[in-house]
Amino acid sequence: MAKNILLFLHISTAIIIIGGLVFMDMIVPGLVRGGRENLPVLRKLHGMGRVFGPSSAIVLLLGGALVMRDKSFEFSQIWLSASVVLFVIAAVIGSVPVARTVGAAIGKIDDGHPADAEASRLGMLGGINILILLTIVYLMVDKPGL
Repeated sequence: MAKNILLFLHISTAIIIIGGLVFMDMIVPGLVRGGRENLPVLRKLHGMGRVFGPSSAIVLLLGGALVMRDKSFEFSQIWLSASVVLFVIAAVIGSVPVARTVGAAIGKIDDGHPADAEASRLGMLGGINILILLTIVYLMVDKPGL
């Protein structure tokens, strides 16, 4: 029973928190290209990213609790260790270059300049993060090598 509750919480938080971050990865480049009229939304999403990003650690912690509870899983299993490494990479991408680029784009737009280079960079970084997260989902579902 406790395992099912942990699994439910792990999957639910992944959908809500990681899903929100993926949504932001998808829409922010277009909002940046849209310019000044999108500044209020960009500022709001930038602020939300500062909350959603760190809170994504909840997904990792719940997953760790599942592994410690289920004796058939070990952190040394390649699918699991690869997922953790990929999660950390995605978190770093989101919290450093993505956050800085969104901030730079907001600054440029606020000063009346286009932020096309920032929009392109955000599209690239967001695409990389989405591919990483899809790879994690594949690893969690298929559990290769198990």
